[in-house]
Amino acid sequence: MNASFILLGLIILSGLALGRSAFPRGWFRAAGLTLLALAGAGISAVGLFPENENIGLHRLGAAGHFVLGNLAMALLGIALTRANEHGAGLKQTRARPALAVFSIVSGVVGLVATALFITDHYLGLGIGGMERVAAYPLPLWLIVAGLSWARNAPARDIIA
Repeated sequence: MNASFILLGLIILSGLALGRSAFPRGWFRAAGLTLLALAGAGISAVGLFPENENIGLHRLGAAGHFVLGNLAMALLGIALTRANEHGAGLKQTRARPALAVFSIVSGVVGLVATALFITDHYLGLGIGGMERVAAYPLPLWLIVAGLSWARNAPARDIIA
């Protein structure tokens, strides 16, 4: 489990370097990608510092994942929406309204779940269930976003 957290964090950081051009330039992209990088580092920290060995650093890493990762999705969704509104000319940032909405909704769901989790309101899901609702939007979003770009990218962009 810990190795999977470390690996996921490293994959997020690698993906940022490779996929940043998929978002239109501007404040929302810069803030979203910065927060996503911090969330990736946080996810790795969760694996590097298991809860039973270093609760402080484990919680700090989890907070980075839960708060910053979910906020990053919302900001990157707004960036995609702004590209749609302003007609960004780059093919990498062409209109993706469904992904923009999915990104914003995923981020908001994760943030609300995080607030419920830290205030001990589990809505019948138990502590572990609410923790999953707070944590899983980011990995699911990474999969959906990656598939969206792979599906819509010209073959030369996937190979290059």
